[in-house]
Order: sequence, then C-alpha cells, then structure tokens
Amino acid sequence: MLVAFGENDIKTVEDLAGSVTDELVGWTERKREKDAEPVRHKGVFEGIEVGRKEAEDIIMAARIAAGWVTAEDLEKLRAEQEAAAAAQAAAAAAAQSAPAVAAGAKA
Repeated sequence: MLVAFGENDIKTVEDLAGSVTDELVGWTERKREKDAEPVRHKGVFEGIEVGRKEAEDIIMAARIAAGWVTAEDLEKLRAEQEAAAAAQAAAAAAAQSAPAVAAGAKA
C-alpha cells in the first residue's frame, strides 16, 4: 500500500488527507452515447483489495492525523447522520401508515 501511495505521488499525510475515495479505489465513467462502453479509471489501490469503506476510513484517519478534523467532530457528525436517518425512517413509516389509518376512519 505504501508503495502504491508513493507511485501515485501521495507522500505526506496531507496528500492522503486531500484524497477522495474514487482517487484511491478508481471509478467507472459511463458515456452518454447509447452504444459507448463505460470507461474504468484505475485508482491508487488498483490490484490491492481495498473497498470503498476502507478507503474512506483511511482518508478520514489521515484527516484526523493532519488535524483537519477531530475524532469528536466525526462522532458528532455520525450522531447527527444517525438521528437524521432515524427521523427519515420514522417519517416514511408514518406516511405509509397514514393512508391505512384514513381508510379505516372512512369505513
């Protein structure tokens, strides 16, 4: 992995912290033309078994090490995201049950 970083000019923690997931794991570009083949762009980890989640974790660890964010910032963000997801799920469940409740009231 360290060799892959060096070969791709990622030589400092700041270089890694400034990376994005697609840069590390690669991406597929889909063409607008109907018959065009998608183009696969290689990432830094080409040939190394590293998934998107692991690459994201590596980048975030570098951002913490570089002082760009703190672990507390990440925990706060995760808690906010979990609360938002729970609220969204509750709203979706309420929206699905509302027609059934209304139909029961009419009967």
